[in-house]
Amino acid sequence: MGCTSSKGVDAPICSPKKNQLPPGPVGGPETLHMLQYILGMMQARNACREVAKLELLLGLLNDPALKSFGGSPGHPEGAGADLTELHERAGWFRVELEKVIEGFLRSLGIDPQMEIKALDEEGKEKTFKAFTMAGLKTMESCTRKMTDDYDGDHMRICDVVRCSIVVETEKQLAAVLKALVGGQIKGEGVKVTVVRLKNRIVELTGEEETAEAAFALFNKGVGQYMNKEYDAALVSYGKALEIRIKLEGEGGSNVIGTRQNIALVYGDKGEHERALEEYEVVLKLSKASSDPELGEEGKGTATIMSNMGNVHREMEDYDKALELLKRGLEMKEKAGEEKARILTTVGEIANTYDDMGRYSEAVEWHERGLAGREAELGKNHPSTLTSVNNLALACYRGGDTDRAVELLERCEEGGMTDSVPDLKFAYGQGGPRFAAKLEALQQKYPNV
Repeated sequence: MGCTSSKGVDAPICSPKKNQLPPGPVGGPETLHMLQYILGMMQARNACREVAKLELLLGLLNDPALKSFGGSPGHPEGAGADLTELHERAGWFRVELEKVIEGFLRSLGIDPQMEIKALDEEGKEKTFKAFTMAGLKTMESCTRKMTDDYDGDHMRICDVVRCSIVVETEKQLAAVLKALVGGQIKGEGVKVTVVRLKNRIVELTGEEETAEAAFALFNKGVGQYMNKEYDAALVSYGKALEIRIKLEGEGGSNVIGTRQNIALVYGDKGEHERALEEYEVVLKLSKASSDPELGEEGKGTATIMSNMGNVHREMEDYDKALELLKRGLEMKEKAGEEKARILTTVGEIANTYDDMGRYSEAVEWHERGLAGREAELGKNHPSTLTSVNNLALACYRGGDTDRAVELLERCEEGGMTDSVPDLKFAYGQGGPRFAAKLEALQQKYPNV
């Protein structure tokens, strides 16, 4: 029979302190964010949500407007009778817009002509200006766009006038975005309405040893880790760690978090001994920390215990794995950890007993995990059904075929098709008494 149980570990420590920006697919303060936004004479033609996809910006601004950024097709006043008239009016608007935005940037202390050296998407050094007014979209291009994309409706063209703003800091980014979203950039006869925001992310050149630079490198490592680019993640985490040690000392909270992520990478690479070496250092630092999330009994220290237990499980050192996982569980419960994290550890203990062939104990722990998920999520939640499936497998391996069948049938009835192969197998092993059910299941799922 198959097994849907997981040998995963707790997620990487990537949650920042309250005075930091939330992590996302970009870097952090001092990372260059080039926001190229497209302005027009009308509302957005579709739900353009490029900016809304960036967790960094949503967390930074905490602005509901960004969460539904964009708009819907419309026919605004001032678009002109035809494309020629729209294009002429756009030409006037472009001249006025340039004056308005330059004035706005100066009010923020940003020189529109300021040059910033950065690395482009190909890693080549490039010089960006703080403000660039793009040329007006040509009539030829507008005509082609109108004909090919907008069914000949000139009022649906929304990117005739374009410009870009380059900012260096998150404070500047927040100020610019709030002004754009809030319609605060305006001049005599001109009010800027944002139709679409696009972001281009590039990295500042140079090796700055600042908290912001370390934060950017750390987030880069998180992204690489999630993409299974383990060697690249180790390089990024390593650079972040060097900076953070210089800024905070060996016992800093961010140092501990970075070291733990390094240990996670080594574990996923299969370099278990190296992972445990890193975890031993992290555990010692965490226990000695004054951070309320760490210390001898903190949630962070409990997570380290659990992750070490999972490494030992991968190494088939099951007794040590159980010792660490149970200690981590005890600490999490005592520290008031989130229920989901507690149940994850319960499942890891159950899976360890599964691996050891101690199925009666595995069943007990799977039952405990299932009861918790039913209470938290309900009986038919996908995560609950996964717990049901794992309990079924433990029952089958322990010789309780009837109960395994009953549990797998619950999974199938709940829409968990991943359980169907196991249910077919259990029916087959059950002999003639399950023959009719097996035939019905084969007809229902001939290709599963």
